[in-house]
Amino acid sequence: MIAKDEAVNLPRCLDSVRGVVDEMIVIDTGSTDATVEIAQKYGARVESAVWTGDFSAARNAALAHATGDWILVLDADEALASASRGRLRKVLSKTEADGLQIRIRNLSAPGELVAHVDMPLTRVFRNVPEHRFEGVIHEQIGPSIERRGGRIAPSDLLIIHYGYAQSTVQGSLSRADRNLAALKRAIADRPLDAYLQYQAGCTYRALQDDVQAKAALEAALRLDVEHRLSIHVRSTIYAKLAQIELARHEDREAVRLAKASLELVPEGAVALQILALGSLSTGDPQLAHDAFVAVRRQPNLNPQHVADVEKMIDVLRTELARGRDRGT
Repeated sequence: MIAKDEAVNLPRCLDSVRGVVDEMIVIDTGSTDATVEIAQKYGARVESAVWTGDFSAARNAALAHATGDWILVLDADEALASASRGRLRKVLSKTEADGLQIRIRNLSAPGELVAHVDMPLTRVFRNVPEHRFEGVIHEQIGPSIERRGGRIAPSDLLIIHYGYAQSTVQGSLSRADRNLAALKRAIADRPLDAYLQYQAGCTYRALQDDVQAKAALEAALRLDVEHRLSIHVRSTIYAKLAQIELARHEDREAVRLAKASLELVPEGAVALQILALGSLSTGDPQLAHDAFVAVRRQPNLNPQHVADVEKMIDVLRTELARGRDRGT
């Protein structure tokens, strides 16, 4: 891992892998708190690196110190799920793949529709010199694995990510502002990179700049001519564009985009909610009812939204029944 001023999060992260991994390697990029001391207390090998704004460079510096056959990458605000602790070695002993996708469970900020969102990312891979991260931000290991003919396989392993439940990183820095500055530099170097445009769109959306968010998200779709972006990423792009159109009261366009998102990931809760709200405004109570029912069935629905969703289902059920009685 790489870390800076992560004294609050680090114990939870290292506790989750203590006794599971053979070695812990922490690259510290300039902490002023107790990050280094905590890591050393857990028996981690701590090395220092000057922060240059390049996440891949820092991660690759950590990889260079690894001696095991396999590498597990974590961030300080993450933890290997309890059920995965006992399964990690068993899974690795049986796979013939060169990298494994792990479900990253991103815990949502308070008030969000869903309590968490899962996203598969390649976080475990064989330790060979050619496997290195790419990209100054939102760095990826997958391209280097695939370039040497390696295979990336799915797994049932799970990592819990706590970071999105808080708006700041490294104590007080705004996550979105930090990311946007790095993304602008990266896009200046690689303007045709669809993944960078996607991440920029998500960041602008977090900063409530929907004009820039829409432009970046549409650019991501336009540039992804070979559909190299994952299904989950493309589904997220459509869902975020649908959110923007709904906020602009362009309800028919919001419904169209929500349907496009659901064609890729049918269980997407945010897209289902937009479909429900947009269908209400465009005069399709049956579609709105069915979409709200699908939202209610989401296993990760935030408990604080259950009553509101159930109320909408009851109201629409009554309206539909009255319509049938009138023969309309």
